Amino acid sequence: MLEARSKYADVEASEPLVDPQCSMSDSNDEGEGLTSSLLSEKKQSRRGSRTWAGYTGLWGFSSAMQRLLRLVLPCAISLLALLVPSFVTSLTRGVCNARRRFPGGIRTAAAATTERPLSPTAYLDGVRGVAALIVYVFHWGYLWFPFLRQGWHSSSGGAADADPGTDLFLQRPVVRALHSGRASVTVFFVVSGYVIAVKTLTLIHRGQLDRALDSLAGSLFRRPFRLYLPIVVATLINLVLVRCDGVFQKDPTGSGGPPRGATLGRQLWHWWKHTVHMINPFRNIDGRANLYSPPYNGHLWTIPIEFKGSLLVFLLLLAFMKAKRWLHMSVTFGFVCWLAQLGDLDMALFCAGLLLAELSIVLPPGGKSGQTENGVITTTNSRPGRSLRVVRHVATLSLLFLALHLLSYPENSGYKSPGFRTLSVSVPAFYKDHEEQTQWFWISIGSVLFILALMYSPSLPLRCNGNKTGSVDIPRLSTLPVTVPEASGVVQGSSDPGKQPLLQRPFTTAFAQYLGRISYALYLAHGTVMHTVGTRFLNPAWAAWLGAEEAALDLRKTGLDDVADTVLQRSWSTYMGSALWGTLINTFVLFWVADVFCRSVDVPMVKLTRALANWAWKK
Repeated sequence: MLEARSKYADVEASEPLVDPQCSMSDSNDEGEGLTSSLLSEKKQSRRGSRTWAGYTGLWGFSSAMQRLLRLVLPCAISLLALLVPSFVTSLTRGVCNARRRFPGGIRTAAAATTERPLSPTAYLDGVRGVAALIVYVFHWGYLWFPFLRQGWHSSSGGAADADPGTDLFLQRPVVRALHSGRASVTVFFVVSGYVIAVKTLTLIHRGQLDRALDSLAGSLFRRPFRLYLPIVVATLINLVLVRCDGVFQKDPTGSGGPPRGATLGRQLWHWWKHTVHMINPFRNIDGRANLYSPPYNGHLWTIPIEFKGSLLVFLLLLAFMKAKRWLHMSVTFGFVCWLAQLGDLDMALFCAGLLLAELSIVLPPGGKSGQTENGVITTTNSRPGRSLRVVRHVATLSLLFLALHLLSYPENSGYKSPGFRTLSVSVPAFYKDHEEQTQWFWISIGSVLFILALMYSPSLPLRCNGNKTGSVDIPRLSTLPVTVPEASGVVQGSSDPGKQPLLQRPFTTAFAQYLGRISYALYLAHGTVMHTVGTRFLNPAWAAWLGAEEAALDLRKTGLDDVADTVLQRSWSTYMGSALWGTLINTFVLFWVADVFCRSVDVPMVKLTRALANWAWKK
């Protein structure tokens, strides 16, 4: 294989590649006995016919029209390239690269395009992306099937005679975590506390306090711009859609877009007041007792909490920058317990993320001591022994199962659901006798345990090569390579998925990393898409189902129970068909809109924020 590649490389170096179409001579020209100079002139004339002037000349365009097309067509092509989703363009680019550059085909090109090292914390981006997708599934799926909020086997005292409406597979513990949007929000907060603190913490542990102070100041300066600039654009888009009659539609719960103002000026003033109120950093946020949902996007209630939690993390980093590290960790842990006892779990989750970030440096997942390079955690210890790795696998898998069980605490009737009855009464006094607060308490603990399990998960270096040592075939998801520690302490890229931590692999796949890149845009856009596209499937289906229930009730009053059951079965089949098509179309539109918003708004806003920081900073 190496010899074949070297020969191919020698041929490439010695003979420049040319287009076969340009190098082939026309058989008719050779028959006519034309000289090489005449052939060259004829080829140039043919190439000239394929230029801009040649194409426009074929259609009879005037010179003025040609100049207009020169101005309009590039802009139209650029706009079209912007509107095409990146997952479509990347697939097309991969196929073209495979045909042009790689003799091995598409698989070789795909491997070459994905062989780039990721940081050891890249799985957190995947976690954030998957959590954003689960939030969308929660908001969209629970509109169609509100009975998913009920706890498993929660309609009676025992599981044997439970109502079939509470005996669904999606309502079971652990499985519920795949569509629990409230649990995903708590995971968001833990990941945010981790990510915004890890770079400053690594610089502190290296003793570079000046750089740590610069990093902290830059993060604090950029944070409000990073959070609120995309929101301003997204809510203005919603304002324009509201001014268009019939675009925004309310869902069956009655929620939808903001009220339409009498004039555009009043609409803009209404938008301005609510946006300023949301951005106000001095507004009182008392846990979740006085949550504020902006009318132009009700899902943005988490953003002021995100900003307040960021400020708390930055304050703790600044206050204990020169303190002993054990003191900083002790105070942070005290803040977590104190805030949880007071009922402010969101701020406790940010502090828990800060604590996990420092714990990953003091007790690094892959070794005995930690170093940093450009804000990325590395380790200097080689892989642990087999027995220790087995113990770590058992511990992290058990911790993951416990975390998913806690994240599955149901919204309704959790105190009646098996597996949660004892947990429902084992809470601090602030959370007792309040179902939503009890759920909030346990899913918050589950989110911290979930990140802890992923953080300390060891690798599973098994192969599917059928060698003499008796290694076993283990199917794996297609993952991107991550950086792994070497014995010398230098982090190098590796394309071997066997060296990746086992529990982190699902979040380093190409799809999870893509979700991580568009996670913020996905979160901002999913409500808009649901109320402009999805409700066009949801509202008629709901109306038809309610009409079928009324018709079945009338039939039962006349004693026609069999006919009533038939009507309900047919109506349910139609309802499920509408749910399937509505989900497919709404999800495709959402990914398209989120992809375009990420590339056209979110990424430029990040660059603008950095440019503002560079401009404002003293040289």
